[in-house]
Amino acid sequence: MNTAENNPNILLQNSLYTTFIKQIYIYLAINNLTVSAKRHIYQLLRKSENLNTNIFMPQYGITAGEFAIFQKSNCGDIPPAFKQQK
Repeated sequence: MNTAENNPNILLQNSLYTTFIKQIYIYLAINNLTVSAKRHIYQLLRKSENLNTNIFMPQYGITAGEFAIFQKSNCGDIPPAFKQQK
């Protein structure tokens, strides 16, 4: 049986997979934002007094840091299988 007791790497593998899936969903969320939504996020970031990467924007379900990284890098393309999972 493949359990965490027998194989400590299974926890790391599950953690990496979960993080990967989370990043895919963040990418899809940011990629599907309208131009007006992106402008609204930029406006919020400009007017924020205590700006840091951990500011959570519940309307969009992302943090300022996630938005900045994915918006700047554009992340290339993702596999077609993940595009269909919306």
